[in-house]
Amino acid sequence: MTKKMGRPLKGLSKRDKRLTIRLTEEEFKFVDDVTKKTGLSKTETVLKAVELLDETFKR
Repeated sequence: MTKKMGRPLKGLSKRDKRLTIRLTEEEFKFVDDVTKKTGLSKTETVLKAVELLDETFKR
């Protein structure tokens, strides 16, 4: 029996939930620029932004 092929999982959990948002062209370019500067994926960028926002509310 062959091993299952496909993209390896990041972290311990399977990401099977989807979040869809609408952005203006400017907003999309902003997110895209940030991902290029940081080297993160769009998913990682959004998650990091949410984590930082959450930290500001915990203070």
